[in-house]
Amino acid sequence: LCITFRMWLPLLNFIPAILFTYRHPLDVALSMHKREFEKFRVERGLRMWYVYNRRAVEQSHDLCRVATSHHAIMTQPQQELSRIYSELRDICGVPVPRQLSSEDIADFIDIKLQHGRSTLKDDSCSKDLSILQPPESW
Repeated sequence: LCITFRMWLPLLNFIPAILFTYRHPLDVALSMHKREFEKFRVERGLRMWYVYNRRAVEQSHDLCRVATSHHAIMTQPQQELSRIYSELRDICGVPVPRQLSSEDIADFIDIKLQHGRSTLKDDSCSKDLSILQPPESW
């Protein structure tokens, strides 16, 4: 969607809010590398992460955007989903139907399904996404 978003925007009869969820780039690259059908080289997965996330940030720069990370949702689901709910409702003006209960969240989020995790203890992907830059070697 991040590549074609602006093409679809004129077809909507409202201005949407954006919920932007991102994952650590190495987690994405490792997950793509582990695919059975199509194994991507880790370098290609990192490039794709950069391109798609950069485009998502660029395409939504002038819209109300709430950002979250896969890590935050997996480690503190109740707290993070409450924050998202509040920001969508209070900052973006989205009529969010209801907050999810702890039971709803536990039924939906299954950490065992997470694959392609790096062993890095790095929170660098929790920073401001507007400063996304490619590595020097690209």
